[in-house]
Amino acid sequence: MARIKSKRNTQEALSCKFGGLGKHTPLSPLGAEDMCNFRILPNGVLRVRSGYTRKKHFSSGKKVRGVWEGNLDGQSFFFAVVGNTVYRLAKDTMAESAVGTIADGTEDVHFFFYGDVLYLLDGTNIWNFSTSTQKFEALEAYVPLYGYAWSPSSYGDINEDINVLTPRLRVHYYNPNAETEFTLPYYANKVEVAIANGKETYNYNFTKGSNKIVFPTAPVLVEVGFTVSLNEELRASIFASQMSYIYSRNGTSQLFLWGKDAQLYFVKSVTPEMLSSSQAYYPKSSPLYMGLNDAFILGDSAHPITTICPLYETLLIFTSDRIWNLAFEKEGMQVTLAMSGIGCASPHGAIPHLDGVLAAMDGGIYNITASHEYARPEDLFLERISMCVDDKFPVGFCDRAHLLRNFPDGEVWMRDPTETSGEVWVWNAEVEDWIRFDKIKAS
Repeated sequence: MARIKSKRNTQEALSCKFGGLGKHTPLSPLGAEDMCNFRILPNGVLRVRSGYTRKKHFSSGKKVRGVWEGNLDGQSFFFAVVGNTVYRLAKDTMAESAVGTIADGTEDVHFFFYGDVLYLLDGTNIWNFSTSTQKFEALEAYVPLYGYAWSPSSYGDINEDINVLTPRLRVHYYNPNAETEFTLPYYANKVEVAIANGKETYNYNFTKGSNKIVFPTAPVLVEVGFTVSLNEELRASIFASQMSYIYSRNGTSQLFLWGKDAQLYFVKSVTPEMLSSSQAYYPKSSPLYMGLNDAFILGDSAHPITTICPLYETLLIFTSDRIWNLAFEKEGMQVTLAMSGIGCASPHGAIPHLDGVLAAMDGGIYNITASHEYARPEDLFLERISMCVDDKFPVGFCDRAHLLRNFPDGEVWMRDPTETSGEVWVWNAEVEDWIRFDKIKAS
């Protein structure tokens, strides 16, 4: 490994209990000519260098596209995606069992946990894990109650907006005038469920492509669940999302999704009562709900959103050439352009670190801080902390670097997963140290 100081000279770098490195100018008789398996800690002692071990080999030889480990409904799970198959791995033996089939490919997949449900993005579809079937299944999003207590013939106010994540809608009718024909708000492809006076019924007439459903008698209360051909292009764009970010504040969580374009999507809140109402007729409904206008357009298709990172009470949203600031105001979320001409190209190239954000940008590593807790664009400061090692980074390193916090040692690890020699760069903010490891090929 190579050890490089960013601001202090070599004498200071090696002034520690261990005598230091170097054949020609040892600092004490306790020095060493070379250092292969140890690193020098800030307090001057030696520690065996970090490494890794292989936990599982898949016989297919295909790339491991993503992993997730955690607890769901009191059960422990370890998932790995290889090719188009999602495997559950036994913790002790690493024995594999297939629990889902997704879109094939080599690009990374992304897991996220929201509303007590585990989701998986593969760039084509959104999947969620069912603890009842123990399988990953295609998303069944929240089905909104579009109309409530509507007149069978004259509609009423919109109760809940359309959910663009599903072609399904529900409408509730109040029928004091004993009508038998009920008008749907859209021409429907299919009536999936009809509830008359609290009981499910199949005794009705409906023609595909029409907006009328007719009952032989006149029920007072009717609820109809049906599908419509709306928003297919937008839905496909959202389902192509590859990344997510969940921002928690004031006891609530805001989920964001994005893919390979300039759209940043965000979901609406679904209360337990709303979800229970949907699941009464669609038992697999999940709490994902997104309206027609629940998106920001940032940048352009040539510079898609890459990553999001929190800074105090705001979020920094990166494209490869810009940084945007998202603030949570009383009237809603507000997005403003913070900087142009500089950005983060790697989807994993920015992470929170201490009171700021470390980001791989413009061929170097920057520490982004703010002079105010609201972190408005005018409050941001950028410090390039990698100036002493920029020329040692491989070409394109910062465009592909994955940054990961090593909490126990107060460090940030950086690796380009496409690099074959296993080179890893490590930054220790406490002592402003740069360390380079090699032969650590794990991504």
